[in-house]
Amino acid sequence: EISFLVEPEEIIFGDLAPGQSASQNVTITNTGAVDLYLEGIVSGGDIFQDNLTLNDTAWENWGANTAASNQKETAVQLNIPGNYSVYGEQTGNLTFWGITE
Repeated sequence: EISFLVEPEEIIFGDLAPGQSASQNVTITNTGAVDLYLEGIVSGGDIFQDNLTLNDTAWENWGANTAASNQKETAVQLNIPGNYSVYGEQTGNLTFWGITE
């Protein structure tokens, strides 16, 4: 059975200006009895879909193996392009999913 936990459940990058970035670590704990291959998918605002990285890798290309009963720390970073001109609060979703290896 696949079972894993992601902490924290919410990431708040705070106020960022064009050219700035912010990062927060999440811990993914494989609470199941099988080894997992993890991937992430981003939805919501374009700023997140186009500029979010996981361990310095574009989220679309990120993947990680996590053995049963182990955990993996992952840096989630948002990089605001210098020419970004949309202001105000932006929201997005990062969903992790796992498959058995």
